[in-house]
Amino acid sequence: MPSDITYPSDYLDKVGYYDLLDLIALECHSSMGREMVGALTASTRPDAIRHRLERVREMRHLLSVTMELPTRRVADLRPTLGTLRAEGSYLTEEELAQVAQAIVSYEAWSRLLTKVQDNGAGEVSPLYPSLSRLVVGSEGLQEIAQTILRKLDPHGRLVDNASPRLAELRLALQREERAIAKLMRGLLTAAQAAGYVEEDAQATMRSGRPVLPVTAMHKRQIPGIVHDESATGKTLYIEPLEVVEANNRIRELESEEHREVIEILRQLTAPIRERRETLSQLYLSMGRIDAVCAIARFADEMHCSIPEVRNKPTIQWYQAVNPILQHTLSQEGKSVVPQDILLRYPNERILVISGPNAGGKSVCLKTVGLLQYMLQSGIPIPVHPDSVAGVFKHLAIEIGDNQSMEDDLSTYSSHLKHMRAMSAACGANSLLLIDEFGAGTEPELGGAIAEGLLALFNEQRAWGVITTHYRNLKEYATTHKGIVNGAMLYDQKEMKPLYELSIGQPGSSFALEIARQQGLPRQVLEYATALVGEEVIQSERYVQDIVRDKQYWQRKRTEIEHREQKLERLLADYEARLSKLKEQRQDLLTQAQQEAAQLLDQSRAQIERTIREIKESQAERQQTKEARQALSAYSEQLAQAETVEQTGSVERELERLKRRKERKERKRKQGDSPERGAQSQSPVKLSMPQPPKEGDEVRVTTMNVVGVLSELSDNSATVVVNGRIRITCKPNEIVRLGSERKEEQAQATAQPARTTNVVEHLHERRLDFSDRLDVRGMRAAEAIQAVQYFLDDAISLGFNRVEILHGTGTGALRVSIRELLDHYPGVSHYHDEDVRFGGAGITIVHLQE
Repeated sequence: MPSDITYPSDYLDKVGYYDLLDLIALECHSSMGREMVGALTASTRPDAIRHRLERVREMRHLLSVTMELPTRRVADLRPTLGTLRAEGSYLTEEELAQVAQAIVSYEAWSRLLTKVQDNGAGEVSPLYPSLSRLVVGSEGLQEIAQTILRKLDPHGRLVDNASPRLAELRLALQREERAIAKLMRGLLTAAQAAGYVEEDAQATMRSGRPVLPVTAMHKRQIPGIVHDESATGKTLYIEPLEVVEANNRIRELESEEHREVIEILRQLTAPIRERRETLSQLYLSMGRIDAVCAIARFADEMHCSIPEVRNKPTIQWYQAVNPILQHTLSQEGKSVVPQDILLRYPNERILVISGPNAGGKSVCLKTVGLLQYMLQSGIPIPVHPDSVAGVFKHLAIEIGDNQSMEDDLSTYSSHLKHMRAMSAACGANSLLLIDEFGAGTEPELGGAIAEGLLALFNEQRAWGVITTHYRNLKEYATTHKGIVNGAMLYDQKEMKPLYELSIGQPGSSFALEIARQQGLPRQVLEYATALVGEEVIQSERYVQDIVRDKQYWQRKRTEIEHREQKLERLLADYEARLSKLKEQRQDLLTQAQQEAAQLLDQSRAQIERTIREIKESQAERQQTKEARQALSAYSEQLAQAETVEQTGSVERELERLKRRKERKERKRKQGDSPERGAQSQSPVKLSMPQPPKEGDEVRVTTMNVVGVLSELSDNSATVVVNGRIRITCKPNEIVRLGSERKEEQAQATAQPARTTNVVEHLHERRLDFSDRLDVRGMRAAEAIQAVQYFLDDAISLGFNRVEILHGTGTGALRVSIRELLDHYPGVSHYHDEDVRFGGAGITIVHLQE
């Protein structure tokens, strides 16, 4: 294989790369841009490839966000600048206009490509860093362009006021021309009146001078200079002597005007000559920009993408199409069938494609060769954006009729010559593209040689796409790592190719089916069937069935992927809604805290008034101290309420504090009565609180709810609220209520607000509750206790189904948990999870409703 990246020398012709460049060149606005597009070649350096692609990506973004782009076509400045090498030369008005327009267009591009963005903290960076590197310095050129454009009119001609002398000369010319025109009109009228000139004749110009069309018989009657005569000789064109001197004056003025124009052109050319090298670099830079812009426009038109580019060889292209074929078919109103082409290290490096003739095998092979070279040339390729591409150091192709009369080589000999070159130079960074591998000679020997070459390519870790009809190559691909079969699909019902590649199974040639469709005699088909044997026919049918089944499952997979995408969108929507609800919840919490602060201020004022009343009534110091302590305790409790996350908890805390305040107020009033005063003189009897027992009414301190204690053990307690809600907690989290407290709490429980608070609390617990418990790694006793708490919470919160993740292991933990479930109140039944989601390692528990 030659040292160049491609083999053979006509590789780019065979894959259609030059046709592709012609399509891209149509988008260029300059000859330099077209030349640079035509000179695009592939690179083997991943960083260079990424840099080229990044330029195109930035240009595509620029095209999408910029409404007005510099689209004026730029003339080729190289010949113009070349004339300036000669001393004393000057540019024409047209050439000056071309230089000025090129500078203006370049300055417009320069402003676009060097835009910056604010990175914060006063720092800026280029908005298009890769494109900005194409811009070269053009200081002073804008002034040159403006000077030129001021002295040229829209048609590229020097304006009259380009210099004072030019204005003077052109004004004199206009006066002389008007005077001659007036004189000629008078002479024409007189000659027509005398019959020397036809009545319908008009004065005209010959050799740049005004003349009268005089009949030949009267030529002596009009003194002057004869400049021309008609074809018949009957009319002479005479310049009257009266205008000869005036015409001579005009010629003199025109000569002076021409000399003044040349002087102005020399003055305008001088700064361009001084900046000739800068202008050459500018034009070169503009060609590069034009080429990148053309590639970007082409990529947008063909819906091309920039895949992930990896350093090592790989091809993971999804929905790949051949851009040349796409362009051709689109003009006919047709579309290309996209292909998923996957070559991956280490087991799927070489793809062996089989299938019916005219089914798209060669097109698929050419597509790989073209797209890979496009990518390494810095041109986006028409694939799905999620595709992945690698970099190859050698690309080789063997396709078509290579018969050589000059070298006296047959098609097969030429084929073997290329195989020898490929096998001698290919390696782990080579991509081999071989069409109709082994064809052109006796099938058995050709297939054997092809199989030997395939084994050699695989041993050398080469990559490739190979098309074939040989059964032995399909079988070899099935049994050897590094090689994978692929099939071009065929619609057996409609008897037409689908042009769709399916990787994983070999394809069928459908020779008998196609022959039957084409109307071959039945005895021919029967003879062929008997000749190849029923085993071969049956194996072909098996292959067809496998391909059909694979198509079915691929469709199913696509449907599942679409459903997953829909679920992901729904999940994102629900997450957004949840986030919004959390924000609203936080707003409610903030509002509750503000109300709490307001209540604190009101309560503080009320208690201060109470203290003043106590002082004014000459109450004891101890009572005043107790009142102040109550105020302090109230403030602390309210501050704690502000830290509660749930709005319902804040409301309940405020309600509790309000009731406590009312109780203290009642106690204070009772203390003012004579009976209370008498009782205060006697010593206070302290009674130890009785421990709660089953059947007692208790308060759950962590939740601030009241219920009946139904079960009590050393490690847990179960409280029933409102006769139907079960709450499991620790024994130290419950307090037995006294008779006075029972009465008070019963009144509070009867209030709708109290019931609402309990329901709100349970609703919040339900939101925070996870229906999946993981006890892996726990001891059996710890796991049993955790499961009990878990089940009690699930039952009290109204869950119907929960999961217990215990793992498989020795199975002891699973057995212990299931023994508990067999007799646990509230459990309906249980079973293993589906094998796809954990099997015997997870127990699904269904709870009674």
